[in-house]
Amino acid sequence: MATRPVPPGKLRDLITIHYFFQPSLRQLGGLLHLASSTVGEYLRAFNRSSLSLADVQTLGDAVLRERLVPPRPKRQNRRQNELTNLFLAIHHNLSQNGKCLLREWEAYRKRQPRGYGYSQFTNLYAQWRSANRLPRPRVTRWALSLSSEDLKVFQAWRSSSNKRRWERAVALLGLGEGRTMKSICGKLERAPKTIKNWRLAFLEKGVGSLAIPSKKAVNKERLALIASKKERLVKIIHEPPSLHGISRTTWTLETLSSAYRSVYGESISRTSVSQYFNELGYKFKRARKVLTSPDPEYRTKLKEITAILSRLHKAGKVLLHR
Repeated sequence: MATRPVPPGKLRDLITIHYFFQPSLRQLGGLLHLASSTVGEYLRAFNRSSLSLADVQTLGDAVLRERLVPPRPKRQNRRQNELTNLFLAIHHNLSQNGKCLLREWEAYRKRQPRGYGYSQFTNLYAQWRSANRLPRPRVTRWALSLSSEDLKVFQAWRSSSNKRRWERAVALLGLGEGRTMKSICGKLERAPKTIKNWRLAFLEKGVGSLAIPSKKAVNKERLALIASKKERLVKIIHEPPSLHGISRTTWTLETLSSAYRSVYGESISRTSVSQYFNELGYKFKRARKVLTSPDPEYRTKLKEITAILSRLHKAGKVLLHR
């Protein structure tokens, strides 16, 4: 049969002209721009079939081609038969074990040095999968195989309020389900390198290596020191900068840090000053009302007011006891 099939319309013309005028194969081929051998093959196929001229004119293109040009059975050679026998195990590795098709081909070529190239290998695998009506497996080189115990832990992490554990659980469960690295990074807004580090830590050390505490523990002495620094900063910010030799009417982070170092003999960074005041609810912005007093005798008057309030407090206690 001809290598390239004749279009259905030209095939109808070929049979009709032959039926009514009986030209030679060469004449008919010259008229339709076909080789005489091709014309002879199609006419012999028409004579072998049970089709009539009316059938040729009324049948659809696909049916006509099937009746006159039946598909030839594909012959498989020994090399292709050997590869076809491997496809079931290859498909299982891709679907269940998270293997990569490229790695499967490399293993195949090690066993069969004269086997198919990667392109033909993937083409034949796709044909085999389609013939067996099997779904295309989700293939990713970063896929994980998770045990039932690991699944329980990660599912619990995914339902927790700990964001750091939630991120690791979503990433590793996604890899276990065969999701691509790109989709996981897009969901978590994390870099691929971070996801790969979590995966490597899990493979080398297990789930315990990923159980990071939500907050870093701080000892009591450190907390007391921070509270003391906050209290000192509050005292300073209620005083005018001029009392500390600063020629300004308002405080800045730099001047507060400098005044603290001058008064208490220890340094404190701008970042720490900003953090402490934010935790206390203070914000640095321009405003008509300020916390500082322009009075140069602020400290003296503050001491007197504090002393008066202290005496009133003591007198109130005495009256209550009476």
